[in-house]
Amino acid sequence: LVLWGLNGFVAPRLGGAIADAAVSLPSSAQFHAAIHHDIQHGMGEDGDTNTRYERFLASTLSKYGVTRPEDLPVGLRGLHLIANDAYSSRVHDQHFGDLAQRFTKQADWQLSAAVLGPLLPVRALSQALAGTDLQHHQHFSDAAEQYRRSFIDATSEEIARRNTGNDNSATVGDDYWRAVPPFDYRAPSVAWALAAHWKALLVLALWLVAALSFALSGFKRLTREI
Repeated sequence: LVLWGLNGFVAPRLGGAIADAAVSLPSSAQFHAAIHHDIQHGMGEDGDTNTRYERFLASTLSKYGVTRPEDLPVGLRGLHLIANDAYSSRVHDQHFGDLAQRFTKQADWQLSAAVLGPLLPVRALSQALAGTDLQHHQHFSDAAEQYRRSFIDATSEEIARRNTGNDNSATVGDDYWRAVPPFDYRAPSVAWALAAHWKALLVLALWLVAALSFALSGFKRLTREI
């Protein structure tokens, strides 16, 4: 009865409390404010948006051998969109990567409460096999983000290709949009899911060994009494 109480009620709450105390998470407002700050003001010595634009413009004019934006053989706005999106992606990758690491560390700390019962590793493996764990979420998010970026980049490249200088009047028809490949997501294999939770598998194996040892000890004691 004590084991059931520890496993079903104490361990999950204790694991969550340990994880929260060991690894802090930013609030949603703090997280998005930090992303906005880094995009506007730059990371490290990158400079703010104005500084980055001046550097981009000088580099673009030099690349095409002209001195004025209106003399560019390609659309300036499309090239600027590509540069802006690339920097925004860097910022987002930095912040979301850090957040993912924090979630992973919290999940590891939660397993520390598995000494009270095997429910936590069983729950982790159940979520993995159902495709509802953090790793599957991250896998899908990464695939969706890569598709979004490729779509946006292709659109910006088309804007740059169809325009010149500061002009931005070119348009495309339905054929262009119909040619865009659809998002084709493929979930990872079961082996991938289990490999991502090797710590939970190890903890569950230790519980299995402990349970078998306890059962064997009880069987031997019962045999001696008989």
